Amino acid sequence: MTMNNQAFTAIRRKNAKGSNLENNDRLKLISASNLPSANVESSSLNNLNIENSNLTKANFNKCNIKGATFTHSNFEKTSFTWSNLSRNKFIKNNFQKADLQFSNMRSSHIKESNLKGANLSWSKLDKAVFEKCDLRKANFSGCDLSKVRFVECNLKGAIIDINTKLPFGHETAKKLGIQNIGLH
Repeated sequence: MTMNNQAFTAIRRKNAKGSNLENNDRLKLISASNLPSANVESSSLNNLNIENSNLTKANFNKCNIKGATFTHSNFEKTSFTWSNLSRNKFIKNNFQKADLQFSNMRSSHIKESNLKGANLSWSKLDKAVFEKCDLRKANFSGCDLSKVRFVECNLKGAIIDINTKLPFGHETAKKLGIQNIGLH
């Protein structure tokens, strides 16, 4: 389904599987919508608000989304590779098995969200805060986590490698259940 990209600034209560929202620069709100497999690739969506929506398996690759708020939404298996997601708020979202590799999430606040099995490898996470998040089996390979704050997060089984810089020592990482695939 193709939607006229320049004709709207909000999507409310839509059920449009596979919607093509590619290269959309006007979209500011997605609310109570069911948009699985939507294509939003290469869009500039600054100050976007996404709330109470289903965007499973959506394509947000190469998007520029700064200053946005994501709340109570489902992004399971959604792809955000090479996207700029800096200075955003993510509150009570599901990013289980989402692909966030090579994304920029600097200065973002991720709170009470599920990132179990998410791929964050080689992402820029400087000054990001993960608060009360499920990060079990999340992949942080190649990330510099030295300036990331983890507050009451479950990191059991999270993956790091020889290129990952931690905000704590390897002994602490081991106690938290983090898997180091680069060092033996």
